[in-house]
Amino acid sequence: MRFAELSKTEQGELASHICVSVKMKGGLNVEMLQQSLDKVIKHYDIFKYRFDILNGTQFSSATDEWQLNVHDLTTEKRPWKKLDEQLLTIGKMPFQLLKECPARFYLYHVVEETAVFAMVCHHIALDGWSIAQFVEDISKTYSALEKKDNYQLIKRLSYQEFIQNPLRFGDQSKEEKAKLYWEEKFKHKPLSLYPFSSQPSQSLEGLRFVFAIEYETYKDAKNLAKQNKVTPFVYLLSAFYQTLMERHYQAEFTVGIPAGNRNLNGADKMLGQCSNLLPFILKAEKNADPEKLLKMVKTEMINCFQYMIHPYEELENFVGHPLFNVSFNMEPASDLPDFGDVSLFIHPFPICVSEFDMTINITDLDYYYHCEIDYRIGNLSAPQVLKFSQDFFEVLKRINQNLKV
Repeated sequence: MRFAELSKTEQGELASHICVSVKMKGGLNVEMLQQSLDKVIKHYDIFKYRFDILNGTQFSSATDEWQLNVHDLTTEKRPWKKLDEQLLTIGKMPFQLLKECPARFYLYHVVEETAVFAMVCHHIALDGWSIAQFVEDISKTYSALEKKDNYQLIKRLSYQEFIQNPLRFGDQSKEEKAKLYWEEKFKHKPLSLYPFSSQPSQSLEGLRFVFAIEYETYKDAKNLAKQNKVTPFVYLLSAFYQTLMERHYQAEFTVGIPAGNRNLNGADKMLGQCSNLLPFILKAEKNADPEKLLKMVKTEMINCFQYMIHPYEELENFVGHPLFNVSFNMEPASDLPDFGDVSLFIHPFPICVSEFDMTINITDLDYYYHCEIDYRIGNLSAPQVLKFSQDFFEVLKRINQNLKV
């Protein structure tokens, strides 16, 4: 597995962490939060799993022991600065995957009636889809406890059932066709493999840059995507490609895109590591007509998913070289869940490593796009990333405008 390989080095281990933090405003009942966490954690078998990195094996243990680490920062002179320092520290703490639950939970009381709930999970056990489902289940359980309702979590497909099913990576009868497809795609090492440098930095040391795409541009992009019969993911990926092409004067780029890989019945609500990375290759004109670009991206995505038979690391092995060093992801539209009388807001989680030269992750918050760029500081500087975010925003607005005409 990709995360098993990463976890063999100290920086790679940190790049395998998923770090999420949510600001909670209102009268939070900590005891109810602990009860909710306990109920949800015991409901899913993934929290009992332990992983032997060296031997590439996983097994279910007899326990799902966990704890909520509670910290009071309200007496600090600069509590929000102290919080960022604390988040960076817990994000750097390596997991002992043979012995401990692959997720850790923290609560920081920052100022009066405001706390931050943080999770650090290992990607070998959980993916982004799982985190969203986990937070939703906690919120529903907490709200039910507050109302003194008897809320029952729904029976889901277990992680054990998922990993034992040979069809979890799709129709294996297409395996030979899939190999031929990917070998043809990568018969020559793509010139665009490292668009920000001639080769990746030897260090994974990285930072996170956060920005937002405001309501008017957000609304136009969603409406125009619908009018042009593409998903918001395709629409924003097209803008990302256009930005890369204009910035680097190349007509071909290879970008990693995630695949949920939850085709089995019941897997859409399961907790576990199911996601796969696909190399997405597009050849287009630098100033391609927006409608034509959208159609090309949509067609290529269909081809990619049609031949998603192998895990990313297997693709890399039989092609014989790295496939990409830039990745793009978008989380679908979702309001932050109700949490009783407590209001939830995204709180940016600082990072110190980046698996790729650049990863852009866009979250649809139903009235704006929350965007995060993780980047390796050995290949990109803060001013370059700022400029890229500005270029991306301008390209998206231009595509909107051209499609409105």
